Amino acid sequence: MKIFLILAAIAGITTGCLEQGENIEPATQNQILDNLPINDRDLLLAPLESALDDVKAAIATDDSYFEGTADWKEGSVSGLMTFKLDGPDTMMVRIEITGNSNLMERHRWFYDQDRRLFFSEHEITNADFGFEKGPMHRNYKFYFEDNGEKLSTYAKISFDGAPLPEFWTPVCLTPEEENHLQNRLNYCRKVSRTEETD
Repeated sequence: MKIFLILAAIAGITTGCLEQGENIEPATQNQILDNLPINDRDLLLAPLESALDDVKAAIATDDSYFEGTADWKEGSVSGLMTFKLDGPDTMMVRIEITGNSNLMERHRWFYDQDRRLFFSEHEITNADFGFEKGPMHRNYKFYFEDNGEKLSTYAKISFDGAPLPEFWTPVCLTPEEENHLQNRLNYCRKVSRTEETD
């Protein structure tokens, strides 16, 4: 009799747990990534980011790609744009801002052979935003998924001319920072279309 009661109790508990579990919606990949602690997130993303770093390095150092350049000017800011092309496909776009003594920017966007953006990196030095002793330095890097969604964002930031930190820190950019970087990419795309039609 005791064994029967014990088995009945276990069956009741198990049934209750199963009913609760049926009402739980499965988490999406984005929810999982968003809710992971930073340490676990690093463990999960590190192999993928390392592979994307390798592809980026291969594109950046491959001399077999055709390389084109274009001068550009937008308002009071000017600079040089560089393209690495594999046939008709853009593999890398680099833009460097040099025409403003208080602002230096270097941006690079990397694409795979299916024309999907998978990585970008940005260096910005602004003498106007130093507090007392020197300029502000901001370096960013972004990893993207195949569907164009941002996988991860990292930054190194220093003030007053201090050296940048050794390690990258996961960050969330402000809408203004996102728009600034997107506008640079939009300008590159506009110039590249102009070059193609000339």
